[in-house]
Amino acid sequence: MAENHHADAASERAFLARIPADARRLLLDDARTIRADAAEAIFEATDQPRVGVLLVGRARRYIAAGDGRQVTTGYLRPGDLVGNGALFRIGLVAVGALSDCVVVEFQAGQFVRLAHEDRLTREAFTEATTALVREGHVGLALTAFGTMRERVAHHLVALAADEPIAVAPVITMTQQRLADCVGTVREVVARTLREFRAEGLVVTAGGRVEVLDAARLSRVAAGRWARGIDPLAAASRSHTEGLDASPHAVIGVDSSGLIVYANSRTERLFGWAVGELVGGIVDRLVPPLVADRHRRALAAYLRTDGSPRPMAGGLELHAIRRDGSDVPITGRLAATDTTFGRVAFVTITERGQSAT
Repeated sequence: MAENHHADAASERAFLARIPADARRLLLDDARTIRADAAEAIFEATDQPRVGVLLVGRARRYIAAGDGRQVTTGYLRPGDLVGNGALFRIGLVAVGALSDCVVVEFQAGQFVRLAHEDRLTREAFTEATTALVREGHVGLALTAFGTMRERVAHHLVALAADEPIAVAPVITMTQQRLADCVGTVREVVARTLREFRAEGLVVTAGGRVEVLDAARLSRVAAGRWARGIDPLAAASRSHTEGLDASPHAVIGVDSSGLIVYANSRTERLFGWAVGELVGGIVDRLVPPLVADRHRRALAAYLRTDGSPRPMAGGLELHAIRRDGSDVPITGRLAATDTTFGRVAFVTITERGQSAT
């Protein structure tokens, strides 16, 4: 086999480290080392199973449509088992390089025999299969039901996962490549990244995305179904159901200014879909000239006992709709404790209406 030093390094890593030395030797003796440039397919989605271990670089599993559209179902790092859909018998899954990659490819027939005959190899293969199915389920569910903000955030978080915690993770990737990973077009990803920049989540430049606030980005990626209010905390299920049914717009904002809840009435008032508001920053609803003052006042209120009170002493305020138009409002605050810490619930009414 060419370039045995790569295979020796791989034997110290995840998948190969879990199988017996004899099985590892059998696989590596008949293996070959292949290279793939960034954006190049490593294993195509064919009827013939292909299998190996990623030695160098980052790769992704993906499904491609006939018209060229793609959707990523999971990411791979050095030491991971790499296989196409035929290996796992789960359909047309391909593997592509995100950076320059080196893979040691095994003889598929020999690998399958070992997986049947050797218990430790079978257990390692089963774990890899389980991880593939789990990641694929999350990725496809997010593609089907998540907002674009959640989808882009999910992929950024996954791509940044291997970066050192002490530094801001930097993802080297063009917007077009990120769009391929997300399963959309570049223009949509560019618009979402602009929102993330405005909210202080990322910085972008020259084919790089620097993650400035990984914790908040992870919360955006979690999806609104994972950011619901804890029914065991002070905000009970009946309370949130009451907010859902309120005739007025209601949003929930945490101390960092992140919107963690919005009811359907907010769509009518502001023009943003609920899924677009949740996970975003409340500043998008506030006139820029008063955004800093508004943020400080909200944070100060959350440090109090959270007693219900009018916003700004009941004075008329102004908010910004999605189309940029101004809407005069009044607001009423009430704070409660949730799984994400203390949250201020703001009941918002247009001037001339009354909050109950």
